[in-house]
Amino acid sequence: TNLRVRGWMDHETLSQHRPDLVMVSLLGDRHGRPQVDYTVNPALGIPDITGPEDHDAPVANALPAWDLMAGHLCVSSLLAAERHRLRTGEGQDVELALKDVAAATLGHLGMIGDAVLNTEERGKAGNSLYGAYGQDFLCADGRRVMVIGLTGRQWGGLLKITGTKEAIEALGRRTGRNLRDEGVRWEMRHEISALLAPWFAQRTVDSFRADFDAAGLTWSEFRTVKEAVA
Repeated sequence: TNLRVRGWMDHETLSQHRPDLVMVSLLGDRHGRPQVDYTVNPALGIPDITGPEDHDAPVANALPAWDLMAGHLCVSSLLAAERHRLRTGEGQDVELALKDVAAATLGHLGMIGDAVLNTEERGKAGNSLYGAYGQDFLCADGRRVMVIGLTGRQWGGLLKITGTKEAIEALGRRTGRNLRDEGVRWEMRHEISALLAPWFAQRTVDSFRADFDAAGLTWSEFRTVKEAVA
């Protein structure tokens, strides 16, 4: 509702007539103030870490993530309360807040710990996969792909198919860094991407699509919504 339910339709009033009533309400924030996904997101700092590395302004997300999560949590809460009612006959008044759902999610993702423990602010990283290796590349046909080298299998497969294993190993020896470590791959993402980019720039997506799929690589092509639907 985005507003605290009061009066004749609140749980306290209605449960006098139906003691086993289950009611779930979703507030904007825990104080009862109105919020929507597009105000919660800026308040919690997500736009500040979204966008190109050299972009100073915040970038809002087009996907209403907190709305989606809160919607699923409403359903889960309703089912849990209904399960309790089946066992005990008791109703419940469940109150959730959109902003709390978002804040809890940041905690689950380790972002609160990151902000508390690290002295530097997490910055923007463009389309890079934060904390490991994943990057977008422009291909010869003007299409763009996203490739992931998060796990050892993903990373090894990417180097094998693109034929860049020796160059990457040479980079590791030259810098004294262990590129089998996903954290090191994150720190050296620019150097790694510089070695991979020419391979993609010389090929169309259709020329390597079958090989990528056969090798089980984790990758995807950037599409518009119209293209995805088609």
